[in-house]
Amino acid sequence: MATIVKHKATVVRFVVLGANLAKWKTARANALLGDLFPVEREGRIGCSSSAGPTA
Repeated sequence: MATIVKHKATVVRFVVLGANLAKWKTARANALLGDLFPVEREGRIGCSSSAGPTA
């Protein structure tokens, strides 16, 4: 996704590409106790990139 932003001090517009922060979490049943104590994993993915000023 591309987002166009404007710098207030210089009134220059920039295109920001792929600015995101994602969190994920998964859970599966435990082999012995089932859903009472599930095996859980979680993490965070973050990235952002930007392009130069627009014309």
